[in-house]
Amino acid sequence: MLVSLEVYQNGILRVNIGDPSEIGTISRFRISDYGIGVEWSQLIAQDLNGGDYNMTTTAEGIQLTQQQVAGQDSFQILIQYNPFRILESSNGTNLVEINN
Repeated sequence: MLVSLEVYQNGILRVNIGDPSEIGTISRFRISDYGIGVEWSQLIAQDLNGGDYNMTTTAEGIQLTQQQVAGQDSFQILIQYNPFRILESSNGTNLVEINN
C-alpha cells in the first residue's frame, strides 16, 4: 500500500491510498461538493521537504506543521500509523479526518 500526499496553498490536501501501480491514475479529485472540477493552473503546491512545512517523524507517525506566517491560517497534517489515519487541522480546528 502506498500513500501519496499533495498539499496546496490554502490548506487543500489531496491524498491517494492504494496499490503503487494505481497511484496517479485516479482523477476524481475535486475542490468542492458542487461538481466543480479542478483548475490545476490555480493550485500552488507547497514544499513538504523543509520549505513550507516542518516534518517530525516518530514511532507513532509523521507530523507536518506549516511555517507560521503572520496574518495567515496555519495548517498541520498528522499521519498516524496505528490505527492508520490522516488528520488535517487549521489553527487548532480539525478539518479532515481520513480513515476514522
